Amino acid sequence: MMPEYSKARTAAIRIFALIERRSAIDPDNDDNNGVILPLDNIEGAVEFKNVHFSYPTRSKKLVLKNCSFKCAPLSSTALVGKSGHGKSTVISLLLRFYDPQQGSILLDGYDLRSLNLRWLRSIIGIVQQEPVLFDFNIRDNIAYGMLDRTVTDEEIHHVAKLANIHDTIISMPKVSCYNSFAGE
Repeated sequence: MMPEYSKARTAAIRIFALIERRSAIDPDNDDNNGVILPLDNIEGAVEFKNVHFSYPTRSKKLVLKNCSFKCAPLSSTALVGKSGHGKSTVISLLLRFYDPQQGSILLDGYDLRSLNLRWLRSIIGIVQQEPVLFDFNIRDNIAYGMLDRTVTDEEIHHVAKLANIHDTIISMPKVSCYNSFAGE
């Protein structure tokens, strides 16, 4: 009985330490008054310059070492590689879930660390490998990331067309369409 208790206690200590851990990058921090670029001036050039990164829990294992690349505005870029070779890490760094230990990540020449974090995350759209649909209607699932403002039906329809799902949605019973619950 005692060995199980000891293992459970050790596991609980680790879990509570993880829960209590605070990120050094806090989007709710009022001190984060970084630069907000005018939306009509954003070109979208992304550059990783000599980025070195390791996760805080595995600080001795570099996931990215001297990583440098450029993504041109209005272009498509694919990150290709084996599992565990840093593809998701690049996205996590771009969203500033973490900062690199060395090097810099630039958006239109601005170091991401100089930009307002809430603003930065609000202008980036991510499509995960496995989509997540919340227990909301289709309209609210599409508008989910825009919590800071009211989204018009025109904007919802535009985004659905960009995602190539609008025709499927409007083929639903006319009473529901965008008000249908996800999964119906």
